Amino acid sequence: ISLLAVLNPVGVSAIYISLMGDRTQKELDGITIKFTLAIIVILMLSIWLGHSFLQLFGINLPAFECAGGLILVLVGLNMILPKTTSQPHPDTHSASHASIAIVPLAIPIGAGPVFFNAPFYPLSTQANIYR
Repeated sequence: ISLLAVLNPVGVSAIYISLMGDRTQKELDGITIKFTLAIIVILMLSIWLGHSFLQLFGINLPAFECAGGLILVLVGLNMILPKTTSQPHPDTHSASHASIAIVPLAIPIGAGPVFFNAPFYPLSTQANIYR
């Protein structure tokens, strides 16, 4: 259930619909398949190699969780504080299908910072595996 909450299918669906615009059904199918495969690959790599990757850089699990919390706080503050500058809306129709499927749909919308941290939570509570 926590992974379903992290994936946020309702929120991702709304962004997906807004980015698709007036594309053909064949284009939509291609983008959807690439997006789904990218999410699966990212999750599997996070589960299989995530802890080794953190150890490579000398990052322990509590520090990683703390950094994830700080990122979440900063994102929340960014949402509630007034914006002083406006950024132009990117033209989504000019981007290639692969770039829309991977960036921004798969990363960071589908697999954001919390998504990378989620697979570690069940593992970190089991018999001191990562301690």
